[in-house]
Amino acid sequence: MTKKEMRKIIEGEKVKTGYCCYQDDGLSKSDLKEIGSNSGAYGWNWTLYYHKASDTYYVSGYRNF
Repeated sequence: MTKKEMRKIIEGEKVKTGYCCYQDDGLSKSDLKEIGSNSGAYGWNWTLYYHKASDTYYVSGYRNF
């Protein structure tokens, strides 16, 4: 998934970013639906998740988002 594709999905939506940002809300990966991820020359960059109950997108990663 490209950064441009991710931005189209989350535009105008409730979003939280940062490494394992969903844990700040008391969630685990099993509570989320993985939408897509991004990697590059240095490996994994980020993963986009969606939590239906809170209608929130989480972008968990290190760089490039």
